Amino acid sequence: MKCLAIVILSVVLLQLAYGIQSRVCSHKGSGRYRGPKKTLKCPRGKKVRIARAKWMASKKLKGCVTRTTSRCTGVNVKRQLSRQCPSRKKQRCTIDASPNKYKLPRKCKNVKGYLQIKWVCL
Repeated sequence: MKCLAIVILSVVLLQLAYGIQSRVCSHKGSGRYRGPKKTLKCPRGKKVRIARAKWMASKKLKGCVTRTTSRCTGVNVKRQLSRQCPSRKKQRCTIDASPNKYKLPRKCKNVKGYLQIKWVCL
């Protein structure tokens, strides 16, 4: 019984460590990071859990961020994102990366950025 518990705990920790990375534009971008909305989906019987969520504007993402700025990078928005996607409650949830959905520092207003999300299915 102890071995089974250790195996299950190990699987959960691995999922948290290597979860799914997603980037979502804050505006209607083009290409693979198209935004501002994205649906996170898990297989039947599994629920979405947000492990990390940060507001970013430091990298150029083709079709999303063309001008970079470090002043708005790495703002932790996990708690705010959890309102849109409550942890382990839903099999799928749609997140909105529009900047007005998050309490960002004043210096970040009108900056085109993206959400960088790490999530897992548990």
